[in-house]
Parts: sequence; structure tokens; C-alpha cells
Amino acid sequence: YRHCCETLPDIRTYTIHGSFLDLPKMPMLVNPLRGRSRLFAMLGLTLINLNDELRYFRDTLSCCAPGDLFLCDILIAHGSPERPDEIQRMDPALRGGVRPSHAAWMAGPLRRYCRGLSDVDFHLELDTRCPVPGSYGLDFIATVKMQSGQPDRRFLMSRTRRYDPQKLAESLASVGWHPELTVPYGQGADGQPTLALMLFRKK
Repeated sequence: YRHCCETLPDIRTYTIHGSFLDLPKMPMLVNPLRGRSRLFAMLGLTLINLNDELRYFRDTLSCCAPGDLFLCDILIAHGSPERPDEIQRMDPALRGGVRPSHAAWMAGPLRRYCRGLSDVDFHLELDTRCPVPGSYGLDFIATVKMQSGQPDRRFLMSRTRRYDPQKLAESLASVGWHPELTVPYGQGADGQPTLALMLFRKK
């Protein structure tokens, strides 16, 4: 908040502590100012926290006025969900598995709070049943070995999602959000961009 005020001193700034899923309940965000467009930003790969992106844009963001803008960043898919073997071959995360540093970080809460834990193992699972065509998910799964012969326990510790920018643009256009701009950036080992910044406008 302080950084925002210092950077944009001529713009009135508000802070709100809440969930972006409750956006329609926040009147200071949903009541448009006459003659002005608003910019809603979901950066830091936050889009992956939505269970259903199309439903969020269609229903939750129905409080937005025509002309309002939405800015997000995405990870770019390495293959089509119709060809999971291609994704397994091309996606570096699936080829390399869970990094030891990530595994140590995610294991912390399990070791502290899972009574009877003997050992924990991590792996990535590919999810090709995502709402947006062309997208797929990577689930970070923990398998916890228990003491005293208890059955293993399974936890979804984190997840990420990768998108085909063109298909994401087409999908959001079908629910009233027109793609204005796509800027690929980042560079993978193959020289191709790994992320994209996308801007949409409410029709």
C-alpha cells in the first residue's frame, strides 16, 4: 500500500483484506466511476488458484462494467492435454520432478503436524482435465508413510497450471472478455517463451 501511494501519489488508493472470490461483495470495487475504466490485476501466476477460470470471469466478474480491464500472467503450455505423452516428454518440470528445495519446504508442515509420520515422498501428477481448453495442471503430491502399519496418506500440497495463450483468449472472449494484448516473455532451454502477460477488456 505504501509503495503504491508513493508511486502513484495522484491516484486515490484503498487497501482491502479479503478474497478475490468475494469481489462482488466489495462495493468500492464493483461500483464503476462514471467515464472511467478500472484495471483488475491478478499477477504472480494467481490465475492458477481458480478452480474454474471461465466460471470466475463469467460469474464472479459479472460485477465489472464494459470497458474494465483485466491483467494476468500465465505459464505457457508445453503441449496439448490431448497428448499427455508429449507433455511428459516436453515439460521440464515433469522431466525433472520435484526439486529437493521444494520438497523440503513442503515437507515442513507435514513433519510438524502429521502425527505418526515415518517418511514423506513427493511426485508430480499431470492433470489434463482443466476447464480451459489447451490447459493442463501439475499437482505436487505428497505420499506420507505412517508408523505402526497405518495406511499411507496422500496430500495435494501445491498445484500449477499451464495455458495455451490463444485458446485462453478464445475461451475468455466467449464469456465476454475480449483479448487486447498478449506479451510472451521468459525463455526456456529450447529458446521459447515460458510465460505470457495477457490483457482483456470487458465487452
